[in-house]
Amino acid sequence: MEQQGLKEREVAAETPRPPEGFDQGAFEEILEEKRAVVRRLEKIEENKDKTKEKIYRKVKGEYEERLSGVMKRLKEHRSLLLDEARSLAQRRNEIEQRLTTLGEQFEELKFRRMIEEVTEEEFAAEEAPLKASMKEEEEEKKTLEEAEATLQRLFEEAYGETLDLSAVEPPHAQVQLEADEEIAPAEEEPFETSEEMEATGERPVSEEAWARKEEESSDDIFFEEFVSAEEGGEEADVIAALEEEEEEKIDFSSTVPSSDLDEQGFRVEINELSPADEVALPIDEAPAAHKPLRATLIISKGPDAGKRFVITEELISIGRNTKNDIQVNDPEVSRKHATIELENGQYVLKDNRSVNGCFVNGTKKEIAILKHNDEIVLGGTTLIFSLSEV
Repeated sequence: MEQQGLKEREVAAETPRPPEGFDQGAFEEILEEKRAVVRRLEKIEENKDKTKEKIYRKVKGEYEERLSGVMKRLKEHRSLLLDEARSLAQRRNEIEQRLTTLGEQFEELKFRRMIEEVTEEEFAAEEAPLKASMKEEEEEKKTLEEAEATLQRLFEEAYGETLDLSAVEPPHAQVQLEADEEIAPAEEEPFETSEEMEATGERPVSEEAWARKEEESSDDIFFEEFVSAEEGGEEADVIAALEEEEEEKIDFSSTVPSSDLDEQGFRVEINELSPADEVALPIDEAPAAHKPLRATLIISKGPDAGKRFVITEELISIGRNTKNDIQVNDPEVSRKHATIELENGQYVLKDNRSVNGCFVNGTKKEIAILKHNDEIVLGGTTLIFSLSEV
């Protein structure tokens, strides 16, 4: 038993585990092994006439089996390689979008300088970080493109195919009917006259029966029984039963005082509460009024550290320009960096297409609802948003 368990553990140890993520180094090692086996097979073919047929087939079979094992291992990495290629393409697309945005910001900055809205000093101060960001994005894009080209080469060599990402994208969801789904048949419309029934070859119902049906149109179940009885030759009995039922109807108005009946003849119960029966809500259960809150921004880090700003307007602007409600003397802060607006009782921070963006509690945000003690980073300046009762 112990020897059998040891043998099973040895077999399990020899069995390669499926890869958890694309490992380019491991993939290239397998690919190099494939190259070596292919070269050896080529040598075998070149020298097959220099040995016996039996030996040739034996050696060739061994290397073909090795090649089959190598291809199986490469196949295990195929989906991982495709996922990696998709990831690189997505990251490259994101960089291209950011480059487009930066380019538009730079063009806008140049235009504002042309119309003399921006001074040369302000232009130079914003041009430098913009160009630095664009250069950084371009370098990262180039790195990703080189990585994509490498994956393309590896894929073609390993599988003999061109790497086409569009072919491996998940198909769009389509709504399809199940093959075994039953479609309910359309209901047949009832005949309106006996002439219509005769035209279809059905047994007509007498005009008296149709008149009775129209009077009792609200009682479909009874009408079905009525038609069935007529077909059995019992029309007269059914009509008589109807007349008897009409005579046996009870007049409830005779058993209830007229003062307690409504317009339709139904009994109405009137319950009157005395003043002693009324229930008053406790005063302490009344909803408490919301106390007004005061919003404050405190600069905790940066050139203006220690400054405190109380927000008294529903919309304020923050930036390096002196025309802002809150001016921040930080070269990494854009001229009109962001705004804070009171919307539905909440203060909302909005990035104004700034160069370095807005970060709330360490996360870059285009729009963020501010809460008490939130940390806002604009360029090299850190602000603390505070709410307190007035």
